Amino acid sequence: MSKGARYEIAVVGAGPAGCALAARCAAAGARVAIFDHSHPRAKPCSGFLTREVFDIFSPLEEFHGHRPFDGPRLYDTPKGRRFTISSEKALTRFNLSSRILFDAFLLGRAIKSGATHIKEKVTGVKRLNKGWEIGAGRAAHKADILVGADGAKSLVRETLIGPIPKRDMVVGVGARYPGVVCDELYTRFFHGGEIGFVLPGYDFSQIVVAARLNKARDMLAKLHGFRASLGNKYGRSAKLWAGLQPSPVTKGFFNTKCCGDDFCLVGDAAGHCDSLNGEGIPFALRGGALAADAVMEGKVQSFEDRWRSEYGARLEKASAKARRAPGPHLIDCAGRACAKSPALVEVITSEAARNRDFPKVLGVALARFPKIVAELFAK
Repeated sequence: MSKGARYEIAVVGAGPAGCALAARCAAAGARVAIFDHSHPRAKPCSGFLTREVFDIFSPLEEFHGHRPFDGPRLYDTPKGRRFTISSEKALTRFNLSSRILFDAFLLGRAIKSGATHIKEKVTGVKRLNKGWEIGAGRAAHKADILVGADGAKSLVRETLIGPIPKRDMVVGVGARYPGVVCDELYTRFFHGGEIGFVLPGYDFSQIVVAARLNKARDMLAKLHGFRASLGNKYGRSAKLWAGLQPSPVTKGFFNTKCCGDDFCLVGDAAGHCDSLNGEGIPFALRGGALAADAVMEGKVQSFEDRWRSEYGARLEKASAKARRAPGPHLIDCAGRACAKSPALVEVITSEAARNRDFPKVLGVALARFPKIVAELFAK
């Protein structure tokens, strides 16, 4: 292996977290390299960008590869109980983005800030007496600080602190349909615990079946069955994909530190993903910025306190709620109740619920309780 260059900071992974960190550090004058052989690329997701993403990352004011989604949300329970929530009442509102355009924007911004993009796959990282060696392609590069931003199956994480356990990840298999317009977001819950989605995209639509990795069985067959149940709109001439996403449910998952004196993990590599709704981009962008500040101040370990203070409680709460996720029977009961009672849907989609202020949600529910009861027991 030939001798490569030396950098102050080596970032493995050119997704949102890695690029946010690299751009911030490079702009501050650090010598930064981003190692990634695949970005920008189409990813197995629909590129949902919530309002929060734009609020916490002002550079997105210059990004135009997105459009608002204002379609309804349809839900089917295992027994076929269906209810609908309009876009105006949905808890989360978002824009649809092309991940190719989105990731290209973030990578381009990092390069403009002075970061070097090394388009090679990282095959290994090794601690030296001082700093790190990063094997990429046929060269061995060196860096003072190592950043793992290489996703759910992070090589850096596996090497330094161990992989994310299977029970704390979700696997999705899907079929992507370029040019097919989807004007609704559809979710179906299955008896086996899997969840099916029809997802709108920026210039495509997708059919997806997802399950916890430790419980996933025959996912491709389940995808084909789900697709067949949707009728003729979605045929077989689609590009199939499979992908992993962190979804921590193990109690104490976040007790494991994701940084040290000269390394840190950010984004999916750190497991920083909302286990309830699957959101990872807000934590990737904000976490990347927080880690960059810690690195540039020469206090890499302080990233631990920074992310915990900023959004640690939110991740812990989402993990605890996902741990107590209801089974198919309770989902059926909830679906039947929502289908019969518009007043109950109003409670679920209230401003208090949107802000996750559950004492206020209880107050809203009590105020509407007589109407809810009347609707539930009406013939």
